[in-house]
Amino acid sequence: MAFKEQDGSCCSPNTVNLRGKTVYYRVRRSSRAKHLGLRVRCDSAELEVVVPGGYDLDQLEGILQFKQDWILDQINRFKQRKKPVRSGQEGGKRVYYRGRACEVVTRVERGSNRSVLLSEGRIIVTVPAGAEKEAGAVLEGWFRAAARQVITQRVEIISKTLGLTYNRIFIRDQKTRWGSCSQKRNLNFNWRLVMAPPEVLDYIVIHELMHLVELNHSPKYWRLVAGVCPDYQTHRAWLRKNGSYLTL
Repeated sequence: MAFKEQDGSCCSPNTVNLRGKTVYYRVRRSSRAKHLGLRVRCDSAELEVVVPGGYDLDQLEGILQFKQDWILDQINRFKQRKKPVRSGQEGGKRVYYRGRACEVVTRVERGSNRSVLLSEGRIIVTVPAGAEKEAGAVLEGWFRAAARQVITQRVEIISKTLGLTYNRIFIRDQKTRWGSCSQKRNLNFNWRLVMAPPEVLDYIVIHELMHLVELNHSPKYWRLVAGVCPDYQTHRAWLRKNGSYLTL
């Protein structure tokens, strides 16, 4: 395996064999990097390796072999996201609902109403002829409505179990947060949470409900979270690893 790299920029792609598959990657040196970092580019599904300025590249192949399961999983996920949605009754794009990957099928039917149906691992979006471009908005509207129903139900059940009271629930299109709690005891949740596994969604609900007791992230706060959700660190790690896939 030949290593080609240039300071501060990505070089020509190198290759490594991971589980019988040829994986292309680029090495980029960064004066700001303190440790080796791996990421898969969402636009090309190509692996990028960021290394500190003086990093010994002879170590790199062993690290890529050690992380091969993660690398292959990330590449496959991004390749799935790049598949287009085709008109008619053909599917292609895959999205997540309650932690399960579902194929999106767009149906164009003359005179039909706009609707979404979840059936046997497929999300079927139906739009009338001439409204094909609206399929994405129809799908997002369905996800937002599902999020409001699911999240509201879980907040009501969990808050009652914990004996906590809140003011209002808002389902929002948050770009950088999964949830938040205000001083007025309002709870805000990202609608994309409905794409996550149920236990991960419940963790975020618990996370925000505990802010009704401690409106901070102090050690005391995290002890409260752990008392209700002992596996919260597992769920946090899941979101850090997979949160970027919870999107349309």
